[in-house]
Amino acid sequence: MNELVKVRARNRDLRIVGEPDAEVLAREITIAVGTHVRDTNLKNVTLKFGQFLVDEMMSCFEIGDKHGDCIMQGSLIGGGGRHTAENIETNYILMLDIDTGVSLEELTPMLMETGLIWLAWTTHSHLKDTSAVNETAFLSWLESQKREFNDETLLDDLTAFLLEEKAYHPPVLQSVSYEGFRDVKRVLKSGAEETVRYHDVRHEPMPRLRLLFLLDKPFAFGDGDSRNERI
Repeated sequence: MNELVKVRARNRDLRIVGEPDAEVLAREITIAVGTHVRDTNLKNVTLKFGQFLVDEMMSCFEIGDKHGDCIMQGSLIGGGGRHTAENIETNYILMLDIDTGVSLEELTPMLMETGLIWLAWTTHSHLKDTSAVNETAFLSWLESQKREFNDETLLDDLTAFLLEEKAYHPPVLQSVSYEGFRDVKRVLKSGAEETVRYHDVRHEPMPRLRLLFLLDKPFAFGDGDSRNERI
């Protein structure tokens, strides 16, 4: 691994490992950006990948609104608008959430071995010490295990669910406690209301990350016989 180089151009917190390829930095990407995760008027922006790296949104650490400024994985049809499956035109990057509790220190050697271009940052839930388990998903998992809901073994069962079904990193579950359940009402797209029960499990502070990869080639959803076949 090359020595870590810190890029510090006026309030910049971006850290670059290795030497970025000039061709990669000069490559143009088009991504939709917005001021809110539910923004219905996203705008396509075209820029070089090197510019994207040093843009203030990507290179300056700031704890802002959880649902504030956002970027999509590519361009939208017609230059922008609403982010829906039918409106996605071409992806230039791929973003993945790492919500299993694996730390960046543990991930970095594995990612470096791939030779891929990647960025990583923490999310708003980083080091959160409580997980809300959806009871419907939990009961479905119990059924698949040929087991039934049991108050006496509830914490053990919830822990096993997080470990086996949600693939939590074992160190996160070294110390656990049951914090009770909550009934949360939510409104469906149809306008109807439903109540969802969550069981809260307290555990060790849990790293939560988002990874961004630059695609080798843009992925155009319109190419091919059908959109589904292309995906």
